[in-house]
Amino acid sequence: MAAYNTIGRILATERIALQQARTSLDNVEQRLAKLRAEVAKLEPEADALNAHIIVAASACQSLLSRFLREFFGAGPDDVLLLIFQEVIAAHDVWKIGSVYYDHERAKAPFSLAAVCRRWRQLVRSTSALWTYFGLPKFADTTPAHLDRIVLLTWLSQQSSIDVVVDWSSHVVDVDDAPHRLQILNAIGSLAARFRRVEWAAAHESYGAALEGLHGSTSQLTRLCVRSLTTRDTPQSVGSSALSYLPHAPRLQQFTWDGDNSIWAFAASSYESLTVLTIWGDPPLRGVCDVLCIVRNVLEELNLGTELNNNATFSQDMRIELPCLVRLHLFDWRWTQHLCTPILNQLATCGVGLAAHNHPSDARCSLSMVKELILTDLVTEAGLDQLARLDNITQLTLGDSWYKEGTLERARLPLSFLSNAITRDPPLWPRLKHMHFECDIIKFQTVHAADLVAFLRSRNIISTTSQGDIEVSRIESVVLEYEAPEWLQHEVERLLAG
Repeated sequence: MAAYNTIGRILATERIALQQARTSLDNVEQRLAKLRAEVAKLEPEADALNAHIIVAASACQSLLSRFLREFFGAGPDDVLLLIFQEVIAAHDVWKIGSVYYDHERAKAPFSLAAVCRRWRQLVRSTSALWTYFGLPKFADTTPAHLDRIVLLTWLSQQSSIDVVVDWSSHVVDVDDAPHRLQILNAIGSLAARFRRVEWAAAHESYGAALEGLHGSTSQLTRLCVRSLTTRDTPQSVGSSALSYLPHAPRLQQFTWDGDNSIWAFAASSYESLTVLTIWGDPPLRGVCDVLCIVRNVLEELNLGTELNNNATFSQDMRIELPCLVRLHLFDWRWTQHLCTPILNQLATCGVGLAAHNHPSDARCSLSMVKELILTDLVTEAGLDQLARLDNITQLTLGDSWYKEGTLERARLPLSFLSNAITRDPPLWPRLKHMHFECDIIKFQTVHAADLVAFLRSRNIISTTSQGDIEVSRIESVVLEYEAPEWLQHEVERLLAG
């Protein structure tokens, strides 16, 4: 009987709770119904507001378009021309050696001319806006590009022109693509107006389009030419049309990429040529002759030629480069022959970097180097050689060396940083900045640990060596890749400590 009463009380309690829940639910449904009614009343107003916003936005756009038309329509021609020049300049990113066709740069003047009749007349009458004679890849070139080149030739009048051609990876029968040969001949006929040129074409007939460079090119400032020879083309064919550099008193940058005979210089000196780049392996004598001609003005030298034993090359040759501040070497052995008293930046990929290849007096010509760039594996013998550069303040390890169409990435031997810690006298005592351009330590924990140990030894443990040589703290470390989070935090801690 007692159990029956207990169950009854429980059921009564549950009935009361259920009734209360139903009452609450009814209240909620009533409030929801009221809210829905209010929303239904507001919907027409919201629709009206949205329609008003659309009308206002359209009116604003119309007013803006009208303002722009009136502003530019009333603006003087010289102001419009300044605007046009800025539009062109925004797309004019020129990096010598890249041989990159910029589609946006090519269509920029056509886009300006399509705005209105006045702009079209003004753009067409301004020859300096029609100077980009760039061509897309060989496979993408159509007869329409020939019409464009002909039109540009007429519109550019006598203005200096920029040329970008990279068909070096395609060897075809000229008879299968006659419009392409016509394009290059049309461009080649304008050599006297060349200002900046990036030229690479595989077929020997395409190289003949550069014969105009045998004459005077007084407006030429930058020139990059890749070898025109191929596996199926004799070397003499590629060089026959390019026997020497023209008379170019304004030439500032010159890049040669190829293994056939390097050009002889037509002039006895090039007073404006400050940047010289030579890839491939042309005859060493030709390379040395070029260096001797520009030795008094050259400020940057990128030398990708390997220094092999050559009967025509004197091992005692010394080339004075008194103005050189940046030197990038594929083969370290060139340091035996280059005297660079004010050199500031040195890059090498480690070829020939061994103690027996370096004369004892070479250190004098490298004593001013402050920035060292390593782009390949450095051996222990190479580390001994680099240790002589005791004025180094910045070390960069990365993929900035170009070889055979690929970038050579830097690699550290496992003991590189470890040995740097234990060396006495210390390695690069003035080193303050380290820059890792690629993921050389991303997948090798030992390298990451060595980097941390190296930073700890330089910044925390001691600032002097056993010989009382003052050692600088490392002030910055740049990791240009997705380094492990723990490594980033530890580097930050050691730099701040």
